[in-house]
Amino acid sequence: MIPIPSASRVWIATGHTDMRRGMQGLALQVQEGLRRDPHGGDLYIFRGRRGGGITKTGNTHARRALVEGTWAYRMKARIGRHKVDRIEVLPKAVRDIGWEAQVRLCARYRRLSARGKTANVVNVAIAREMVGFIWSIACTIQSTPKTA
Repeated sequence: MIPIPSASRVWIATGHTDMRRGMQGLALQVQEGLRRDPHGGDLYIFRGRRGGGITKTGNTHARRALVEGTWAYRMKARIGRHKVDRIEVLPKAVRDIGWEAQVRLCARYRRLSARGKTANVVNVAIAREMVGFIWSIACTIQSTPKTA
């Protein structure tokens, strides 16, 4: 799992965004469209029509934690002994999504590296895909009925 600060939120823009607007335009879109402060500590991820790199607006620390977390996928997929206790308390659906992400992203990291991609390109590609798994976990947690 990736250590993203607990106070940070990850916002993923669905659909295509006009990337010609630049950083100021994207920050304005966050401010007016979402009624959020673009520099308030959250991470906003946009995708252009061509699907290039991660567009960086929002919390630099959360984005860095996301990209830094991708280095763990260089290794073979496994759960370390020190994390077993922390993972056991999570719902089964979340553990299943996490393991699926672990297996897929480890294999993808190796495939991209074998194709001769640079480490930065591989890490950003893995980080972009990892956000999809984070979103899936967030949707699973939100749809789970709360018991009192």
